[in-house]
Amino acid sequence: MNAKTDIIERCLKCGLCVEQCPILSEFIGGADPAILVTDMVDVISGGPCTPKVRELVWTCMGCGQCRQWCPEKIAPDLFAVARRELLRRGSAPTRMLQQWLPDSPYHFGRLISTLVLDQKPPWFSNHAPMGVTKDIVVYLGCYVLATPEIAITLLRLVEQMGMSAVALGGDGLCCGAGYLLNGKYELAQKVRQYSAELIKSYRPHTAVFECASCHAFISPLLTGLESFHHVDFLLRNLSRIKLSYRGKKTITYHDSCDPRRGVTADYETPRRLLSSLPGITLTEMEHNRQNSICCGGLANTTNHPATEKLRTERLKEAAATDAEMMVTTCRSCYGAMVGFDKGLPRVTHDILLVGQYAGITVPEYFRNLINSSDLTSVLTRAREQFGKCGLDGDTAVASISGFIERHRLSSRQK
Repeated sequence: MNAKTDIIERCLKCGLCVEQCPILSEFIGGADPAILVTDMVDVISGGPCTPKVRELVWTCMGCGQCRQWCPEKIAPDLFAVARRELLRRGSAPTRMLQQWLPDSPYHFGRLISTLVLDQKPPWFSNHAPMGVTKDIVVYLGCYVLATPEIAITLLRLVEQMGMSAVALGGDGLCCGAGYLLNGKYELAQKVRQYSAELIKSYRPHTAVFECASCHAFISPLLTGLESFHHVDFLLRNLSRIKLSYRGKKTITYHDSCDPRRGVTADYETPRRLLSSLPGITLTEMEHNRQNSICCGGLANTTNHPATEKLRTERLKEAAATDAEMMVTTCRSCYGAMVGFDKGLPRVTHDILLVGQYAGITVPEYFRNLINSSDLTSVLTRAREQFGKCGLDGDTAVASISGFIERHRLSSRQK
């Protein structure tokens, strides 16, 4: 039985996947979730597609939380099959969603890194030269381009551990998640396999993934290798890092959607890592672990209005703890909330926090860009830089300025 037939025969059309989704439930307004899901199954069966259903399908960010609510446990596949069907009919994803495709010349991450990095990045996207081996491969994926401070800090931490490592990331490297969101299933499988072969070409004994989704997608193909999400890796090797910072901090922790969809092992490993840092006091928000409030994720760029309430609620909960900092282990959550946290607990990533304790100082490229006091001058200077990279300056500037302005507008409304 193929995936389409399986969905058609098993979906109960109850609408719980939409009703319980933190993003889609905001998006649909007063519409009946059961009717929308019924219409979606009709589309998969070959029926017509309404504009509302089309937008619903492309607003889904594929986090997979709906599986826990679905009586048949098929809800994530429902949206995946619907995306493929819409793409087959020529109904393309939104332009914003396409700009998260790793092979897009105007990929948001590529544009951001072009703007902020003044040096050649310390990662590669090619196979190992003949005879070159590394003990550890650090797989950074494509989104590393948008938040290079996280990647650079992780690599310096690995260097402090005294390990022989190589970093893979940037242009063209993808676990497949971005292609799945755009309905390109076959291409997702192709790039996933390519990334696994690229890692194995260095003949490492360990693969470390900065991103939980990359870890979940690629590690099953790395038979014979130890494979870790960065949180577990840092906790296991924290004793190899000289923690020179001795200040005291009260922090709160934002649970991403990863554990709920089975991408990371549990809710406690990040808390053990953070609590292992000297002087840290960890306080919990009202909604934590499996009850955590979604930050809006990548939907911040594809359907900004649907995510505004979620992000606001989460940041207010963090403020209620009196913590000075809210930490996340997910770079998508980090990217979604940085810039909105003015006057609230500062949003940071666990890698950046561990790096601070290890005496590692890296500019917060993404935050500095979002908070730039003279964005017009920044983009004017960048136009020429984009052109040198073979991009159309006007198109690139228009794309990145829209992305940045959404952060700046919402932060001004706080």
